[in-house]
Amino acid sequence: MKWAKIAKCSKDTAIRDINDLINKDVLQKEPAGGRSTNYELKK
Repeated sequence: MKWAKIAKCSKDTAIRDINDLINKDVLQKEPAGGRSTNYELKK
C-alpha cells in the first residue's frame, strides 16, 4: 500500500487514515475500483 510506505506506518493504520478522511468528506474513491483503488480529493 502506497500510503503506508509514504506515511511510514502499518497497512492497518494507513487504512484507518484513509477511511477517516473519507468519513470527513476529504477523500473519495475514484470510480475505477478493484485491487488498485485510487482516491482523490473531494471537490
